[in-house]
Amino acid sequence: MEAIDDATARRELTRLGFEEGADVEVVSRIPFGPIVLQRRHRQVAIGRELARRVRVTTT
Repeated sequence: MEAIDDATARRELTRLGFEEGADVEVVSRIPFGPIVLQRRHRQVAIGRELARRVRVTTT
């Protein structure tokens, strides 16, 4: 997770255990639904609106 573009999104993702600079894996993208992320052994589904506010780099 390279950057979170909006303060509200940053607070929400931090509350869920995700922050800028974290290594995150996209587990699944549910059509017309949430995106499931994993960090360490924790999976969290986030809405597409929240996901649009996150910039990532791929490895």
